[in-house]
Amino acid sequence: MGKNFLSQIGNRLSDMNSKFVAQFLSWQDWIRYLQQGFNLVNEINKSVTELRKVSDGTESDLNNALKQATSDAKELGSSISNIVSLQADWARLGYSIPDAEKLAKTTQLYVNVGDNMSTETASENLISTLQGFQLDASKAESIIDKFNEVANHYAIDTQGIGEALKRSAASFNAANTSLSESIALVTTANAVVQDPDSIGTTFKTLSARIRGAETELQNLGEETDEYTKTTSKLRDLVKSLTGFDIMEDENTFKSIYDILLGIGKEWNNLTDLEQSSLGEALAGKRNANVLYSVMQNIDQLEDVYQKSIQYSIDVTKAKLEELANDFLSSDFLKGAIDAGGKFIDILDGIVNHVGILRTAFIGLAGYLTAKNANKLGYTSI
Repeated sequence: MGKNFLSQIGNRLSDMNSKFVAQFLSWQDWIRYLQQGFNLVNEINKSVTELRKVSDGTESDLNNALKQATSDAKELGSSISNIVSLQADWARLGYSIPDAEKLAKTTQLYVNVGDNMSTETASENLISTLQGFQLDASKAESIIDKFNEVANHYAIDTQGIGEALKRSAASFNAANTSLSESIALVTTANAVVQDPDSIGTTFKTLSARIRGAETELQNLGEETDEYTKTTSKLRDLVKSLTGFDIMEDENTFKSIYDILLGIGKEWNNLTDLEQSSLGEALAGKRNANVLYSVMQNIDQLEDVYQKSIQYSIDVTKAKLEELANDFLSSDFLKGAIDAGGKFIDILDGIVNHVGILRTAFIGLAGYLTAKNANKLGYTSI
């Protein structure tokens, strides 16, 4: 019996497929691909084993972490083993597995937006910034967003911002300076100096000198002088030359951003000698040139800060819009509106008939009054 037409076509396709495989994939190719597959699985297993060692997560937590790593790897163009390794790096620092998952994804995102930045560098920069400013793990992605927003508009890349903050984040924080203010200072200084490492060191030194932290300065190998021994002398110098007070009150320093912005407003009115003495008093002799670069670009300092702040406002606004849209379009609210509409109709009906009700109440009151009067022996006039 002859085969039907579809069976004939199926046989031909199978035969063609077999010939194609035989032509392009030899048995050595299959062995090589299998070996690569085993190696990939082995790398993933090593990463998961490391995550297990450095965390106190349950097997369920580890399985969820692996699932998340698989999803993140596909989304960010990375390998699963790399994402799990990043999770282990963050877990080693004491973060929970759920937090480590978020931080690993953010680290890989940082690598992607940076220019030829290694995973190790991205991790170091992000760790220093998070811990230096004492920020929660949930803020990690907003850090990278701010880096990227500023880097898209000014002469610095995301890696450069991270490198500078790796050296200065904790010092900025100790001097009451926010992340957005710090990014603005680093970016403005880099416009002239183009050296994130020295910029980070400069602001670390400047913070210590303003606060009179001589031990920090000695550990940095920086000189100490009359202005680092007592903050009152530095305060008096700045005030005498610019009229600006570096203190909020007798016990609280203004942020480094506010201090340099306040001094910068009067900078061009100072003589060269006054600028030199003020620069060295604030940043030390070795780092004064970085401070000068900020003073020469004080308008940019404000612009960068506003860019960073505006980004945060836009993100918050977008989240509120999303929340409002989800809430207003939800079945729950539609039901509440429907119910509210019916309730309003009822109230409206009451208002429309208030005249009738008022008459009824008056009539009832009159009836009761007359009845009580009759009981007491009174008659109506």
